Amino acid sequence: MALVRKSALYWDVETTYATDDDADGSDYLHVPANSIGPVVDSRTPLEQNYFNSRDNPSQWIPGPDGWALDVEIPIIGLPVVADDDEDPGTTSPVDWFDALLLHLFGSQTEINGAAIVSATNNGIVLDADLYAVADLMPVWETALPAAAPCDRSQWAEVTVRNSASDYDVAPNWTVNPSSSGQAKGSRFYRRTDNGGSTLSLAVVEDDVTKTLSGGRCSAASLTIPAGGAISMSLTFRGDGIVTSGKGSLATAGNAPAVTPLIGTHSPIWFGGTNYPSSEVTIDLGINAAVQPSTAGCFGRGGDDSISMSPVYTMKPLRTEAIRTLQRSATTGKVLCQLGQGALGSSILNTMAIASTLGQVSEAPLEDESGRWRNAVTIRAVDPGATGHLIQASRA
Repeated sequence: MALVRKSALYWDVETTYATDDDADGSDYLHVPANSIGPVVDSRTPLEQNYFNSRDNPSQWIPGPDGWALDVEIPIIGLPVVADDDEDPGTTSPVDWFDALLLHLFGSQTEINGAAIVSATNNGIVLDADLYAVADLMPVWETALPAAAPCDRSQWAEVTVRNSASDYDVAPNWTVNPSSSGQAKGSRFYRRTDNGGSTLSLAVVEDDVTKTLSGGRCSAASLTIPAGGAISMSLTFRGDGIVTSGKGSLATAGNAPAVTPLIGTHSPIWFGGTNYPSSEVTIDLGINAAVQPSTAGCFGRGGDDSISMSPVYTMKPLRTEAIRTLQRSATTGKVLCQLGQGALGSSILNTMAIASTLGQVSEAPLEDESGRWRNAVTIRAVDPGATGHLIQASRA
């Protein structure tokens, strides 16, 4: 009897499209998925209609290979913490989530940790010059949580570089950092024109392991419920399916090595205001396109992530000010913090996603247990030459 729960997911970065770089699976990274859909075999027959002097249909022939897969995964911060003068890991990818974000965005930048010299409500001075305008900064405060239990870590975007190591930030700090705090080391992910390298996936379905090559994520969205686990839904498609043992796959653990983030201290900040929401969703709006090729094994020469059209949706309590946001098609910076980053086992564990410029496109009313909420949609729009349509950072 085949059992649905006896499943596991692994992936590995491909050097060449649709080419498995690791026959035995020893380099594949285990993905602690919340759900793994069945592998959809996209191989379909090619219709053939021959005139054969008989009024009967002809036999069809097998078409090219292909597959699709839906999965849901947790969101986690970095598996290590980078303190003052330390880097956030030298391995690339540093873990399974790092491999995914590189695949989605295409580029990565590391920023070392730095000690805090001083801070105001909208500025900070570090002991090292590490940040540029539009970078995201995770600040961890040693003195907390005694004074403010939900503000152990705070994310802000650098808006002005006044001089070496002296920065203006937005949004304002909820609690001004002290000289006992640090700007922890982080990893940035930003889009390139065609996304990152494709992935090979290994899916264990009970007693069968399937290797799926040429994997490209064609849809990705995050759900951040108040007080619930933050998750990411992904849709992959690919080039070929091979049933293989892959006897050296890593043993699937009982849980992620890093605790999944939850929707506490996860505000969304837009245009100068923090909005407490019952739920926030972020759809990356991926537009991916296959490169048809007669030279490809299955008629494909590649699969690129052509563009992103990110959309943030938040659900704050209804106000007339929010109605005005819609009516005025208001624009502003967007930053969403994911998790409070309570330091434990030497892991900070927090993340942020931001867009330099977002615009409110709609804000319909929703009845939530007798209260009106606005489902505010903020779409990321062209930020200009120096901004970022969307960026993600882990710490």
